[in-house]
Amino acid sequence: MELIALANKNKNKVLNFAVIIVAFIIAGNIYKQQTREIESLKSKNNMETKKNTVIENINKLEKSIGAYKGLLAKKDASSVINTVGNIAKESGVKIVSVKPIAEQRQADYIKFPLNLVLTVPNYHTLGSFISKIESYQDVYVVEGIDIKFQEQAKELAVSLIISSIAFTPLETIGR
Repeated sequence: MELIALANKNKNKVLNFAVIIVAFIIAGNIYKQQTREIESLKSKNNMETKKNTVIENINKLEKSIGAYKGLLAKKDASSVINTVGNIAKESGVKIVSVKPIAEQRQADYIKFPLNLVLTVPNYHTLGSFISKIESYQDVYVVEGIDIKFQEQAKELAVSLIISSIAFTPLETIGR
Protein backbone atom coordinates (compact mmCIF):
# COMPACT_ATOMS: atom_id res chain seq x y z
CA MET A 1 0.00 0.00 0.00
CA GLU A 2 2.84 2.27 0.67
CA LEU A 3 4.03 1.71 -2.84
CA ILE A 4 0.65 2.72 -4.25
CA ALA A 5 0.57 5.79 -2.05
CA LEU A 6 4.09 6.71 -3.14
CA ALA A 7 3.15 6.17 -6.80
CA ASN A 8 0.03 8.35 -6.46
CA LYS A 9 2.00 11.04 -4.67
CA ASN A 10 4.74 11.14 -7.38
CA LYS A 11 2.40 10.41 -10.29
CA ASN A 12 2.69 13.92 -11.68
CA LYS A 13 6.50 13.93 -11.34
CA VAL A 14 6.83 10.58 -13.13
CA LEU A 15 4.45 11.72 -15.87
CA ASN A 16 6.36 15.00 -16.27
CA PHE A 17 9.67 13.10 -16.40
CA ALA A 18 8.28 10.76 -19.08
CA VAL A 19 7.02 13.73 -21.14
CA ILE A 20 10.44 15.39 -20.87
CA ILE A 21 12.21 12.21 -22.03
CA VAL A 22 9.83 11.84 -25.00
CA ALA A 23 10.34 15.53 -25.85
CA PHE A 24 14.14 15.03 -25.79
CA ILE A 25 13.85 12.01 -28.07
CA ILE A 26 11.65 13.93 -30.54
CA ALA A 27 13.94 16.98 -30.39
CA GLY A 28 16.99 14.76 -30.98
CA ASN A 29 15.37 13.18 -34.05
CA ILE A 30 14.39 16.59 -35.41
CA TYR A 31 17.96 17.84 -34.79
CA LYS A 32 19.47 14.85 -36.65
CA GLN A 33 17.12 15.38 -39.60
CA GLN A 34 17.89 19.11 -39.77
CA THR A 35 21.63 18.42 -39.53
CA ARG A 36 21.39 16.03 -42.50
CA GLU A 37 19.45 18.63 -44.49
CA ILE A 38 22.03 21.31 -43.64
CA GLU A 39 24.88 19.03 -44.77
CA SER A 40 23.00 18.28 -47.98
CA LEU A 41 22.48 22.00 -48.62
CA LYS A 42 26.17 22.70 -47.93
CA SER A 43 27.13 20.01 -50.42
CA LYS A 44 24.78 21.45 -53.05
CA ASN A 45 26.10 24.95 -52.33
CA ASN A 46 29.71 23.78 -52.86
CA MET A 47 28.73 22.07 -56.10
CA GLU A 48 26.93 25.19 -57.37
CA THR A 49 29.93 27.34 -56.41
CA LYS A 50 32.18 25.06 -58.48
CA LYS A 51 29.73 25.30 -61.40
CA ASN A 52 29.75 29.10 -61.14
CA THR A 53 33.55 29.11 -61.21
CA VAL A 54 33.55 26.96 -64.34
CA ILE A 55 30.95 29.22 -65.98
CA GLU A 56 33.03 32.31 -65.15
CA ASN A 57 36.09 30.66 -66.72
CA ILE A 58 34.07 29.81 -69.82
CA ASN A 59 32.90 33.42 -70.08
CA LYS A 60 36.49 34.67 -69.82
CA LEU A 61 37.57 32.23 -72.52
CA GLU A 62 34.69 33.29 -74.77
CA LYS A 63 35.78 36.92 -74.39
CA SER A 64 39.33 35.94 -75.32
CA ILE A 65 38.07 34.04 -78.33
CA GLY A 66 35.98 37.05 -79.32
CA ALA A 67 39.07 39.24 -79.17
CA TYR A 68 40.94 36.82 -81.45
CA LYS A 69 38.00 36.66 -83.83
CA GLY A 70 38.31 40.42 -84.20
CA LEU A 71 41.96 39.99 -85.15
CA LEU A 72 41.09 37.32 -87.66
CA ALA A 73 38.51 39.39 -89.48
CA LYS A 74 36.85 38.07 -92.59
CA LYS A 75 38.73 39.08 -95.73
CA ASP A 76 39.41 37.99 -99.27
CA ALA A 77 42.48 37.75 -101.49
CA SER A 78 41.99 41.21 -103.07
CA SER A 79 41.91 42.97 -99.69
CA VAL A 80 45.07 41.09 -98.68
CA ILE A 81 46.83 42.22 -101.87
CA ASN A 82 45.71 45.83 -101.32
CA THR A 83 46.96 45.81 -97.73
CA VAL A 84 50.34 44.33 -98.68
CA GLY A 85 50.62 46.89 -101.51
CA ASN A 86 49.95 49.79 -99.14
CA ILE A 87 52.51 48.53 -96.64
CA ALA A 88 55.05 48.12 -99.47
CA LYS A 89 54.51 51.75 -100.56
CA GLU A 90 54.97 52.98 -96.97
CA SER A 91 58.20 50.99 -96.64
CA GLY A 92 59.77 52.01 -99.97
CA VAL A 93 59.52 48.51 -101.43
CA LYS A 94 58.64 47.97 -105.09
CA ILE A 95 56.36 45.04 -105.85
CA VAL A 96 57.37 43.45 -109.17
CA SER A 97 54.72 40.74 -109.15
CA VAL A 98 52.01 39.30 -106.95
CA LYS A 99 50.87 35.75 -107.46
CA PRO A 100 48.04 34.55 -105.22
CA ILE A 101 48.40 30.92 -104.18
CA ALA A 102 45.24 28.85 -103.67
CA GLU A 103 43.60 29.64 -100.35
CA GLN A 104 43.85 26.94 -97.74
CA ARG A 105 40.70 26.30 -95.74
CA GLN A 106 40.98 24.87 -92.25
CA ALA A 107 38.26 24.14 -89.70
CA ASP A 108 38.31 27.60 -88.11
CA TYR A 109 40.26 29.82 -90.48
CA ILE A 110 41.27 30.46 -94.07
CA LYS A 111 44.87 31.08 -95.08
CA PHE A 112 45.48 33.40 -98.07
CA PRO A 113 49.09 32.86 -99.24
CA LEU A 114 50.73 35.21 -101.74
CA ASN A 115 53.96 34.81 -103.65
CA LEU A 116 55.53 38.28 -103.94
CA VAL A 117 58.53 39.31 -105.99
CA LEU A 118 60.01 42.57 -104.71
CA THR A 119 62.90 44.87 -105.37
CA VAL A 120 64.39 46.50 -102.32
CA PRO A 121 67.25 49.02 -102.12
CA ASN A 122 68.81 47.44 -98.99
CA TYR A 123 68.36 44.96 -96.15
CA HIS A 124 67.15 47.66 -93.76
CA THR A 125 64.22 48.51 -96.04
CA LEU A 126 63.39 44.82 -96.39
CA GLY A 127 63.51 44.38 -92.60
CA SER A 128 61.22 47.39 -92.15
CA PHE A 129 58.73 45.97 -94.66
CA ILE A 130 58.68 42.52 -93.00
CA SER A 131 58.34 44.11 -89.58
CA LYS A 132 55.36 46.20 -90.72
CA ILE A 133 53.73 43.15 -92.33
CA GLU A 134 54.07 40.96 -89.25
CA SER A 135 53.03 43.69 -86.80
CA TYR A 136 50.01 44.79 -88.84
CA GLN A 137 46.63 44.74 -87.06
CA ASP A 138 45.49 41.78 -89.16
CA VAL A 139 47.41 38.52 -88.97
CA TYR A 140 50.13 38.23 -91.63
CA VAL A 141 52.93 35.69 -91.53
CA VAL A 142 56.08 35.61 -93.67
CA GLU A 143 56.45 31.92 -94.45
CA GLY A 144 59.33 31.94 -96.91
CA ILE A 145 61.97 34.30 -98.23
CA ASP A 146 64.62 34.14 -100.95
CA ILE A 147 67.01 37.09 -101.31
CA LYS A 148 69.39 37.70 -104.22
CA PHE A 149 71.59 40.72 -104.78
CA GLN A 150 71.40 42.19 -108.31
CA GLU A 151 74.81 43.64 -109.22
CA GLN A 152 73.56 45.71 -112.17
CA ALA A 153 70.73 47.49 -110.33
CA LYS A 154 72.53 47.55 -106.95
CA GLU A 155 69.39 46.34 -105.22
CA LEU A 156 67.93 43.19 -103.70
CA ALA A 157 65.57 40.88 -105.58
CA VAL A 158 63.38 39.25 -102.99
CA SER A 159 60.85 36.46 -103.33
CA LEU A 160 58.47 36.24 -100.36
CA ILE A 161 55.61 33.98 -99.42
CA ILE A 162 53.24 35.90 -97.16
CA SER A 163 50.06 34.43 -95.73
CA SER A 164 47.12 36.18 -94.21
CA ILE A 165 44.87 34.33 -91.77
CA ALA A 166 41.13 35.02 -91.72
CA PHE A 167 38.57 33.70 -89.25
CA THR A 168 35.90 31.44 -90.73
CA PRO A 169 32.50 31.86 -89.08
CA LEU A 170 31.05 28.56 -87.90
CA GLU A 171 27.93 28.87 -90.04
CA THR A 172 30.01 28.93 -93.25
CA ILE A 173 31.75 25.72 -92.29
CA GLY A 174 28.51 23.85 -91.89
CA ARG A 175 28.73 23.13 -88.18
